[in-house]
Amino acid sequence: MAALAKRASMEQVGIRLRPPARPARRPDPRAVATKDRIFEATTRVMHRVGLEGMSIQDIAIEAGVARGTLYRYFSSKAALLDAYTEYMRSRFDASLKAAIDPHQDAEARLEAFLGFFGTYLDSEQARSFLEAEPEFALGYFRRSFGDGVGKARDALGPVFDHWSAELGRPLDHDMLAELIMRFLISHVLVPVPHGGEGLASRLMKMVRQLA
Repeated sequence: MAALAKRASMEQVGIRLRPPARPARRPDPRAVATKDRIFEATTRVMHRVGLEGMSIQDIAIEAGVARGTLYRYFSSKAALLDAYTEYMRSRFDASLKAAIDPHQDAEARLEAFLGFFGTYLDSEQARSFLEAEPEFALGYFRRSFGDGVGKARDALGPVFDHWSAELGRPLDHDMLAELIMRFLISHVLVPVPHGGEGLASRLMKMVRQLA
């Protein structure tokens, strides 16, 4: 009774009490698994027929789900593609984090970062994706470039600090991160074998020359 009287008194003077926050709902494992199947099917269908030739029905058949099930999660093809882009980005980010987090030494961290990108960009999946649907791939690069620069800056911050200490002057982390990201993307668009020398080793060679 005392608690109710206190609440009524507070409301009379204009103080409204917020209801207690509800705990966040845990994602349904079955829904997560179904979405993953749909995203994986989207990749296969897009590689096979391209973005314009791809239909919701094609993806549903490839994923082994009913069309109505797919529409339960994605209201349209555009909504599916938006979610698919985020799915690709989150998987990439998780893999990158796993590759670089064990390395605290500046050079080892940079080599891990560049090695991860080099392996990914030289993979058949990345190449075939660009060739099968260049417009979507280039649009993805444009949309995610700023985010990529930010992730490179955060991931390589200890590396840039080490370079600053070695050179005895501060360095612009944003500029260095952008330079590295542009170099990486240019490798996708204009690949050069360089006698089998990998992307990571070429970038490391450039860094040592600049330092």
